[in-house]
Amino acid sequence: MPKNKVYQDQILSLFQVRGDVSAKVGDRGIIESISPRPVKLIFASEEVKRQIVEHPDNPFQKLFLVDVEAKATEGKVRLYRIFTVKDVLERD
Repeated sequence: MPKNKVYQDQILSLFQVRGDVSAKVGDRGIIESISPRPVKLIFASEEVKRQIVEHPDNPFQKLFLVDVEAKATEGKVRLYRIFTVKDVLERD
């Protein structure tokens, strides 16, 4: 995998998030098309994080269509930087 790569229209499911939109640690998510494991999340802005964390329904029961940059070292994805949330999808 390249060290840094931008992907558009990826499906993000949450693994763990901190409810405080200003929290900088502890957020993890899965984008199966990039890596099957939970990966640390950072957000381009507090507003982007707010769109996920403060979703009126349980955000762990939703899927988020996002634009993301995946950062990798040693062939493994280590970080997702979420730029935009384009849509919220229902889980089956």
